[in-house]
Amino acid sequence: MTFEPSAPNPSPASTAGMFPPKSTLLGDIVAKLLDLISRILSPGLLENSLGFSKRIGHYAVLAGAVFTVIYGLIMAIKMEAFQLLITALVFVGVIAVAQFAAGRFLDAADKLISSTPGRVSNPAFFECTGLIMIILAVALLLSGFGVAIYARSFAVLLVPLIGVVLLLSFATIMLHPGVVNVAVGEGTAGEEAIGILTTLIKAKLKIVPLIFFLIAILGALIVLAGFFGDRFAMSFAQYVPVNLGGMPFGFVGAALIVVACMVPILVYFFFLLQYLFFDVVRSILAVPGKLDALRR
Repeated sequence: MTFEPSAPNPSPASTAGMFPPKSTLLGDIVAKLLDLISRILSPGLLENSLGFSKRIGHYAVLAGAVFTVIYGLIMAIKMEAFQLLITALVFVGVIAVAQFAAGRFLDAADKLISSTPGRVSNPAFFECTGLIMIILAVALLLSGFGVAIYARSFAVLLVPLIGVVLLLSFATIMLHPGVVNVAVGEGTAGEEAIGILTTLIKAKLKIVPLIFFLIAILGALIVLAGFFGDRFAMSFAQYVPVNLGGMPFGFVGAALIVVACMVPILVYFFFLLQYLFFDVVRSILAVPGKLDALRR
């Protein structure tokens, strides 16, 4: 009885082809597309867009206030109800105060971001999140066009367009976290989690001028649409979750302008509350390291 010699163990070089490569063709295509998109959605484009939004947003609020007075006068004459003009003037007063506060908090947001640096050890989470946001933006845009064509109404497309702009702005921050004062560096798992979460809330604070601008423009358009009849204003206002209890639909736009001015204030305070929590957690995570340093 003879025994055949056993085959030698394969060397690492000979087993290289047995395992899949680190990257695939499809993955490479996605990486190249994402790199191209990240160059288009650059930090410069984001900063220019936010600066434009901050400036023009205030003019949109002013235009909306003027439209509100004219709309109130038209409706007061048309419906023989003088209280509608009084309502319009009250809206303008509230808008003036809200715009004053919005201007202060829009400037404070940039200072707050510059004074709260962040750090993550791996930007992979941000890259994947940015990619998901871009895919959602494309899907929302296509579905919005489909619904607009089916409904034969341009007004249907306004809300999806606002969503697309916000998603792309958020994706830009994820692809370039440096715009919210976040750098890549070493850290523990807890610090990584805090870095990711704080970056997400700083991204929300960063795009506040854009939210302010878009809502103010939408509000001004709704008031302007009221000049052409309450039914025409309703075609825009019905997609806005603001209910004024049976008042003319043009006033929905005025209420939306007030909401636009309140956004910077509300987001600022919510950011402070959230960041305070993460600062407490960060301090707790730093305790073991400080204790080790004292022992040495």
